[in-house]
Amino acid sequence: MIPKGIKLDITSWENDGDHYRTISIQGLSEESAKFYVEFANLFTSVLTMKAKTYGNAYDRSEVDWVQLRKDANVIFAKYPNAKIYDRTIAEILSECKSEGELSDDELESEEYPGECNIICFIGDIEYELFGVSSEDRIFRVFESYKAFYIPEDIQEINLN
Repeated sequence: MIPKGIKLDITSWENDGDHYRTISIQGLSEESAKFYVEFANLFTSVLTMKAKTYGNAYDRSEVDWVQLRKDANVIFAKYPNAKIYDRTIAEILSECKSEGELSDDELESEEYPGECNIICFIGDIEYELFGVSSEDRIFRVFESYKAFYIPEDIQEINLN
């Protein structure tokens, strides 16, 4: 079934413009769809010369993690009721340790057993949008999106 709401098709690519992939996210509210698009724009290609973009970063040392947290927090504040994994951004962030409670190692950790931290949450959203990163880059590059309004649930049918 395709649920009613907005369906986003997010297209991304790997490090040298190959291995294009499109991921669909369905049943979104307008606020959630706008959140995902604005968040995806953080990962445009660094070759576009846009300020504050993280797409195509080769390794963790190429990312300004402090700035990425700041940029993501601006978007989180703009869309507190947007949903990811059926929970609002505000609900998820309320369970995350604040940056002041985390060491630098924890802030940059990709692991958070039992604890939420902002970098892991950013990584979760990036994965939701683009899937697994390329074999030698930590972030894929956001290429484009298409948005579709689905007014009613669309049922799957069996043609056998």
